[in-house]
Amino acid sequence: MSTPDFDDLEEIIVEFVVEAKENVDNAISDLLDLEAMQDMEVVNRIFRVIHTIKGNASMLCLSRLESFCHRLETVFSEYRSGERTISKSEVDFLLECFDCINSQLSYISDNIEEDASSAVCSGLLKRMDFGLEHDTHGSDDTNYQNVNDAEKITRINTNHKEAQKSIGRSIPESKEYCDEFET
Repeated sequence: MSTPDFDDLEEIIVEFVVEAKENVDNAISDLLDLEAMQDMEVVNRIFRVIHTIKGNASMLCLSRLESFCHRLETVFSEYRSGERTISKSEVDFLLECFDCINSQLSYISDNIEEDASSAVCSGLLKRMDFGLEHDTHGSDDTNYQNVNDAEKITRINTNHKEAQKSIGRSIPESKEYCDEFET
């Protein structure tokens, strides 16, 4: 069996991007519907889109996109289990996440590699890790600025442990572990 050449890989990546963008468009439409009514079937459809993009990105060694989708998949697992509910501010945050995925897909399509300098995606990862899905500039009572210190520490410790598990190695407590996904 022969190894595929670069042209074959480029064709596979282009097909992946086209399919993924179509799925993201469907997920965005579903998200807007979800804001109007909490429907678990819609949550499950969006979860499957994220899961599919994550798996395909992994297969194509697009590790940044894979990591981002993995973390977003975790957020949707919390919706599915009932650990969290979807509010307007969460929908806005999720739309930003899908914009980030679309941006990464466009970059991949144009360059056949990932955008290592995407500050927007890095910022979203940090917001996911530290419970900042809510608009920290708005008046939502659940925003991070209103969370007490004990809850902030609990979230940070929990997310730190999850990040260590995700990358398969220990990360010092003082290090901003989101940067681990960028190296």
